[in-house]
Amino acid sequence: MKSLIQKRGEERAAYLAQITSELPAFLQMLLHYEIPPAIQGQRTGVESYINPVLANRMEESAPEIVLIELIQGAFKAGLIHSGNEPWRGTAMELHGKLTAIECPNWRVAADRFGGARSMGIYLARLAEQSHHYATKYRIRINRAAPRRGYTTYTLLQLADEPELL
Repeated sequence: MKSLIQKRGEERAAYLAQITSELPAFLQMLLHYEIPPAIQGQRTGVESYINPVLANRMEESAPEIVLIELIQGAFKAGLIHSGNEPWRGTAMELHGKLTAIECPNWRVAADRFGGARSMGIYLARLAEQSHHYATKYRIRINRAAPRRGYTTYTLLQLADEPELL
């Protein structure tokens, strides 16, 4: 089936005439259509739908998730913790650790988070949703109240949940 752009001359005119002739009936149907209760929503009248596969892909490419993966890589490389102790520091200190050449994905960190300010923005967002990320990515990020103009973050890699037998 050709699109409207591909149609030429008489074929295009006939197609547009058909669409135009059906518009009044379509408008009538829309004006008298009752939304089934199962799909009614508050905001727009219809419940929204987000494809779960697409939602998951969007989340995976979000800067917050990229930052979590960089932090996890630094934990595994032993760059931001000692034993089971949490790491504590500012966004600037974390930026320095993640962009150091010793860090596994330092180039990604440098490209995605050009400075400590942007890293601080995403750290704050992660801290606000810490429970969600702790459950899904096994990492907890807490934000302390600013002191002397600096905000300190605590990063803790959580142990994997034991498998049920």
